[in-house]
Amino acid sequence: TQDNVAAWLDSVDIIIPSAGIDIRAYYETYKHKFIFELDIFSEHAQLPITAISGSVGKTTVTTLLSQLMSAYHMRVLTGGNIGIATLNLLTSQSEYERFVLEV
Repeated sequence: TQDNVAAWLDSVDIIIPSAGIDIRAYYETYKHKFIFELDIFSEHAQLPITAISGSVGKTTVTTLLSQLMSAYHMRVLTGGNIGIATLNLLTSQSEYERFVLEV
């Protein structure tokens, strides 16, 4: 119920929401507790990031852009909503030149 959710949100220090969870009903009240996956990623990424967002065509654009960059001999690490999970990309970044993310 709404009361249970609010009680839980009151009891925690940090909230890392899943991208698929609608937080709009709680965001204004608890915005000081929310930390997003992409914020964590960008703090630890040591490579340039190309991020593709939107509602239609993200996977296609991300895939094509990665293939195009690879064809031009760029070592790109692709992931996010496709392939490797965003935070998992950080463990391999020393072998690449750029991140390409579907977000």
